[in-house]
Amino acid sequence: MSNDQPRVLFLTTSFPLHRDHWSGVFLLRQAIALTRLNCPVTVLAPGDGKAAAREEIDGVAVHRFPYPGDRTHPLAYGGGIPANLKNDRSLWWTVPGFATALRRHAIRLLPDIDILHAHWSFAGLLATLPGIASRRPLVVSFHGSDLAQPAGPLAWAAKRAARRAAGVVVHSDEMKRRALALGLPEAKILVIPHGIAIDDYPLVTRAAEPVRILAVGRLSEEKGFDVLLEALRHFSATLDWRLIVIGEGPLREKLLQQARSIGIAGRVEFAGPLPPQAVREQMGHAHLLAVPSRREGFSVVTLEAMAAGLPVVGTAVGALPQLVRQDETGFLVPPGDVAALAAALRHVLTDPARRDRMGERAREMAARDYSPTAVNRPLAELYRRLGPANA
Repeated sequence: MSNDQPRVLFLTTSFPLHRDHWSGVFLLRQAIALTRLNCPVTVLAPGDGKAAAREEIDGVAVHRFPYPGDRTHPLAYGGGIPANLKNDRSLWWTVPGFATALRRHAIRLLPDIDILHAHWSFAGLLATLPGIASRRPLVVSFHGSDLAQPAGPLAWAAKRAARRAAGVVVHSDEMKRRALALGLPEAKILVIPHGIAIDDYPLVTRAAEPVRILAVGRLSEEKGFDVLLEALRHFSATLDWRLIVIGEGPLREKLLQQARSIGIAGRVEFAGPLPPQAVREQMGHAHLLAVPSRREGFSVVTLEAMAAGLPVVGTAVGALPQLVRQDETGFLVPPGDVAALAAALRHVLTDPARRDRMGERAREMAARDYSPTAVNRPLAELYRRLGPANA
């Protein structure tokens, strides 16, 4: 391999278990883009006891390692390792075996690797283990939840990984502010937004009625779907609307009960988790994406909706103020404000011309500012600075 083509190992605790799987799909997009930028990426991720141990997806080599309990007590996937450990304390017994398996497989791959890139603070922490640490330059990416709290285990892991790393990647200016608040050194931080391939989202003609609101995400407290249901409760009966909620999580039954209790269950569909292609198809039928989150990292789904030509009504948290232009590609309201969210939704849903205009501008913005190749070029340049040519 030539010196201007550094070989990169993605070390991650979440990655699609097959081509059409939803988990960590943005990492697959990034790996493909970097490989096309002459920084060939290999991925090491946990398996689930069923997925292929090795495969290649669009030029990206994927290795999935087994670990004790991966079939019966899966530590990875679902809500992610921190959430899984919080929700099921019995999973703690799998952590040592998980760490040992990851370390063993990473060491096997390192001879053919120039740069180690860990994703999320847990993988970043594991990258500091003996046998991995100091073997290759380390880059660490944080994806939102890692930086959500100023103290605690995730903050400690983020700080430890960042001290060892030559570069720290975040996805928005707001995430950079959180990283700085944790004491991470500014000189190491690189802001790399997620990218989107606009051609994956062909424009379609949408039916005029009923107006379809789409919400996508884990059914958990931080996503604010309870606030969205309450906002829709106040809609006039003359507006023909439907809400499609894609995702799974611990609040599913509670949200179902809420929809029943406020009399809107007949207009709300909880579709469960869907593969990326099915989500794209749902976006083709929808008229608007709702993102009522109390907390967010980057909100990849917002970028996906923009590519699909959807206006976005959401909250001013995370990277949403960076993605959504007020009264141009959507509306942002304070988190938890039911009345403001209802008003913003009503503005978009009752004005088809405005809705179409916002969707067109959103798609233009996604195509212009978030090409996967363009957004990842600075990261490729960081790899080259850290690679063999500059060792």
